[in-house]
Amino acid sequence: MKNFSFLFALIFSLLLGGMLLLSCGKRAEPLPALSFVPPQIEDLQVEVLPGRRLLSWTIPSALKTGDIPDELIYVVKAKTVYTGQEGCLFCDEGFSDILKLKVKSPAPAFVRGNSLCLPLPELEINTVGVFALLLRSQAGWEGPLSNKVAAAYLPEIMPPESVQVLPSASSVELSWRPPALPMTETATLSYRVYRASGADDLSSYTLVSREPVVEPRFYDVGLRDWDQYRYAVTALITMGTSSFESRFSESVMVAAGDFTPPEPPESLTAFYFEGSVQLLWSLSSSADVLGYNVYRRDLSSGIESRIAVLSQGVKTFTDCRVMKGQQFSYRVTAFDNSMRRNESLSTDEVNVDLR
Repeated sequence: MKNFSFLFALIFSLLLGGMLLLSCGKRAEPLPALSFVPPQIEDLQVEVLPGRRLLSWTIPSALKTGDIPDELIYVVKAKTVYTGQEGCLFCDEGFSDILKLKVKSPAPAFVRGNSLCLPLPELEINTVGVFALLLRSQAGWEGPLSNKVAAAYLPEIMPPESVQVLPSASSVELSWRPPALPMTETATLSYRVYRASGADDLSSYTLVSREPVVEPRFYDVGLRDWDQYRYAVTALITMGTSSFESRFSESVMVAAGDFTPPEPPESLTAFYFEGSVQLLWSLSSSADVLGYNVYRRDLSSGIESRIAVLSQGVKTFTDCRVMKGQQFSYRVTAFDNSMRRNESLSTDEVNVDLR
C-alpha cells in the first residue's frame, strides 16, 4: 500500500511538472500599452456653415503629444434612417464603417485649431444620417464609441439678394430680399449676418448675428465711425433639429457714421440798424445740433462767404462789416455734433438793401 501511494505521488508530480514546463513555452495575449489605448471622442457635433455642413470633434489631448502609433485611425460609422422611421435613431444597431482616417494625415478631414473637421457625407432625400466614430489601432484595439449625432437631408438654398446698407452713428442697418424656399411643408427660413473689416476674404468674416435673424433686416451697432466694414448675409433653412446654410450673398461695403444732417433753422429775418445788419432765426428742432453757420452773398458780385460760426442755442447775429450802398443776401444753416459735422439745408435767403 505504501509503495502504491509513493508511485501515485511520483506520477502526479511528473504530470504537474510537465504542465508547468509546457505553460512556460506559451505566451498569453499581450495587453495594450497604456499610451496605445485609444481614447474616446466625447464631443462629436454637426456644424452648419455657409454652403456646407461638417462633422467636427476635439482632438483628444493624448494625441497631441506626437507620440502616436502610425497605424492609429479614426473610424467613422454611420447608418441611414428614413424620415418618419426615426424610432431607433440613436440605438447601437445598424452602424457600419464608412470612412477610415489616419490620425497623422486625416484627409479628407482637416485640422482647425484643436478640432478635426470632416465634410458631412451626402444624404439621400427623405433620410436622416446618424454618425459616430471611434479610434482603432492596427492590432484591433478600439476605444469607446463616441456620442451619436444626426443630420437630416436638406436641399440647397440660394443666398439672399439685393443686400442694402444704411449707415448712421456707430451703426449700420442692413436689409435684403429673401430667397425662395425650396420646400415649404415644415421648413423655416432665417438668416445669418457676417462682417469683415476691409478685404473681401471669406476667411475673415465673423458672425455678428448671435441668434438667427427672422426678418430680412438687421441692425449692427457698436461700430467705429468712419471705419470701413464689409457685410454678407446667408439664408438658413431648418427642419426639426437639422439646418442647412446657403452660400454668402454678394458682399457690400460701408463706413459707419452719422450721415444725416439736422433739421434746418427757420424764419430768418434781417434788418439794417445803426450801421449794421441784425439777423434773427428760430433754432433747429434736431437734438444733435452743435452750432450754426451764417452766410452772406454780395448781390453785385455774386460772391458768397461764411461770416460766422455760432454755438448751439444762439439765434441772433450782428453783421457790422457793411457799408452804405451795398446789397447783401443772408442765409443760416445748422450743423450737428458728428465727426462729419453734417450741415442742414439753409433757411430761405433774406435780402438787405443798404442803398
